[in-house]
Amino acid sequence: AWWPDVGMAWEVDSFAERITAQRYARTIAKHARLIACGVVVLHSTPSRLRHDRPTLADELRRSYACASQRPTPEVLPHS
Repeated sequence: AWWPDVGMAWEVDSFAERITAQRYARTIAKHARLIACGVVVLHSTPSRLRHDRPTLADELRRSYACASQRPTPEVLPHS
């Protein structure tokens, strides 16, 4: 998910989808690019989404609040 008003991203990362070294490397590179641009990135696993929603929702709210206190990064959408 992407919140452009505060420059925050939420990614649900599944190891099962990144079973190759090449896919994993691409994911890490993408995360590094986002962070280098000043984006606040929250990562979760699918199991947390299924089994720990209240805590995850709280983390998302707190991350959003933190991101809203920083200058919004200038990020262009990927096409």
